[in-house]
Amino acid sequence: LTNAGVLAIGKESFCGHSVTTTDEQSVWISPRHDGKGVYVALFNLSEETRTMCVRQDEIDLHATQLTELWSGKTAQSSEVIEAELPPHDCAVFLAK
Repeated sequence: LTNAGVLAIGKESFCGHSVTTTDEQSVWISPRHDGKGVYVALFNLSEETRTMCVRQDEIDLHATQLTELWSGKTAQSSEVIEAELPPHDCAVFLAK
């Protein structure tokens, strides 16, 4: 694991917790210490490729920019944070 953005989560965030978990998916959030964003992780726990998503209002978030930390891609935020994930994969976003 050498991705600096993903590794920063351990130093820059606190109080990481699951907001929803089922047999097929889990969504976790963790705010940054400096107040400059929230990390949002989508986990595909199933045996098949799935589009994982969470609505911002479900996690009390009002971000205007999302950066997917594995790829580094940044986009304007929408009401839904989503990613298509293979089995047992995850996407991690910094929402600001």
